[in-house]
Amino acid sequence: MKLIDTILHEKVDALADAFNADKDRPFKMSERGIEEMLLKAKEKLIDQLLESFTEGEMTVMAFKTQGKKASKAFKENAPPPTPKDVEDAQGAHKATIKDVREFNEEWSKLPDPVKGRRADMTRALTAKFRTRMEDEFFRDNWKEAMEAMSTDPHCLGENGMNWVADKAYFLKPDTLERLLNRKDIRAAEQPKSDIPNAFR
Repeated sequence: MKLIDTILHEKVDALADAFNADKDRPFKMSERGIEEMLLKAKEKLIDQLLESFTEGEMTVMAFKTQGKKASKAFKENAPPPTPKDVEDAQGAHKATIKDVREFNEEWSKLPDPVKGRRADMTRALTAKFRTRMEDEFFRDNWKEAMEAMSTDPHCLGENGMNWVADKAYFLKPDTLERLLNRKDIRAAEQPKSDIPNAFR
């Protein structure tokens, strides 16, 4: 509180000095006026702070200060979960060590030079992988996207810059969609044979 009082005093004094610096004003700000400004500033600040508290924040503060008794009452009186709450809870996927190992195993099957490009699974990359695995689209399609990357010329260095894809690139939020889109484009561009199926 002392820090807030000090800051308010400085701000109010600066406003009063600016007010009094105007020579055309018929009245000057007195010490009493400055004190009234300070009181008003405190009232406004308190009102703004109180208005900024959401109902959820106030509930959390009440919950923390009341202990176990409030915890039990809060749980008993809490509204039932909505369908979305249930869906979110059921849909949450936490990547396991097995998931990380599977990812590394699939990566080791990629052709050179991608396979050896920053192959170590660092803590940062593991954290990114766990985050990506929370997304249903990533969980369902990462293997197909990795397979698509194994034949993607751009990822294999044919891009005019000698750039080669690595795990950090693969785990970016938009990479999977790009890889799958490019795979579809390459498939559409392949020439179709005129030989009937019976003679293939």
